[in-house]
Amino acid sequence: MQKIKTSVIASALLLGLVPAALAGGNMLPIVDYLTRHAGQKVTIYGRLTDEIHQHMVMPPPSHQKIAYFRPDIGGQTVIYLAKTAPACQGPLKLVGQVVELRGSSKRPGEPPSKVDQTYVEHQLRVESSLCLPAQGLDADLRLLGLEEASLAQKQKARERLYQGGKNAIPLLIGHLRDERNYEKGKTLPPPLNAPVHASPPPPLVVNVPVSQVASELLYQIITPIYSSAYASRRKVYNSDLFLVKDWEKWWAKNQHKSLAQIHTELKPKVDKYWQTKGTAQILD
Repeated sequence: MQKIKTSVIASALLLGLVPAALAGGNMLPIVDYLTRHAGQKVTIYGRLTDEIHQHMVMPPPSHQKIAYFRPDIGGQTVIYLAKTAPACQGPLKLVGQVVELRGSSKRPGEPPSKVDQTYVEHQLRVESSLCLPAQGLDADLRLLGLEEASLAQKQKARERLYQGGKNAIPLLIGHLRDERNYEKGKTLPPPLNAPVHASPPPPLVVNVPVSQVASELLYQIITPIYSSAYASRRKVYNSDLFLVKDWEKWWAKNQHKSLAQIHTELKPKVDKYWQTKGTAQILD
């Protein structure tokens, strides 16, 4: 059985080197915090809360209803809704535009922020919301970046997403710009084709974003379990079988196929990989 290895795109996503076109240019960033995203359309996970802190608030008619939201990472922010707040007993996913408010803090005695000597808040004008179930693929995707979840819990969620097969593909594509952390302080092994040094290079310690995990899972799901007759133990150019330049376009072309059909169609690509000494095969 051929071992599935981490994609070069996944590794590059971790280091922030992949252009938006390769990861899917139209996808929204999924964020922990609204800061640094003023004016952007984003996705964020969290819960509604009845515990109200003091906040600045935009005046109507920019909204019909105000609610208070606790992101998964902690803290609290104001959200603006065009209609009644979703009746979620548990976690929910919001999509909306980040707005930046500047003014004086409503908290007595609190000093201003250092930005223009005014108090700054980032809030969300909600465009859509989704109540998340307690279980299922959507819940597992939230769990991958949940701060309070253990790595063991995240690994189990990752395995469930892999077992989700074709059903998980469109959901994972939607998380290729997920900025939340899956794992913090991971030490990476040296690159396979690293030059020879008199002493080993210092270890590279990074945070692993959910976007990388989503990319790795996508490649794992579409890769057939197949032992090519052309496989050899000789050194290859790289360990990556496939390279999908735009997952959204690839999925639009292939979503009508079963996963078994996709695997069958990709077996000749695996042969080609070995015949070309390890050249990643482009999937359009």
